[in-house]
Amino acid sequence: MIWVEARLHNHGTGRSRLAITHSALVSDHWHSFGPGAVGVGWEMGFLGMELHLARPNEPKLDAATFHTTRDGRVFIVGSGAAWGRAAEAAGTDADVARAAAQRTAAFYTGDTVAPD
Repeated sequence: MIWVEARLHNHGTGRSRLAITHSALVSDHWHSFGPGAVGVGWEMGFLGMELHLARPNEPKLDAATFHTTRDGRVFIVGSGAAWGRAAEAAGTDADVARAAAQRTAAFYTGDTVAPD
């Protein structure tokens, strides 16, 4: 089961804050990929939203090829690594968190990772 709760908070004229809580039962998928499995996807979605809001008249990123571009790969690998550090800070063994972050980045970029 997966639950997503989104809340908008008014922060004055023309300003809002979006708070999202994404919850799921721990599964084999979680053990393989950690929080980055969904975190990287959310962050790519927020990147697209930010670019749309900040630059509505500029060409949009191509979702089908973003992961193959230099900027896309840097974004995905950096996001995956940050989620790995967050997992470690939350108590996950450092080696386990790093391996999950690498599998997550490989999934999103289409790269391969050596099996555990």
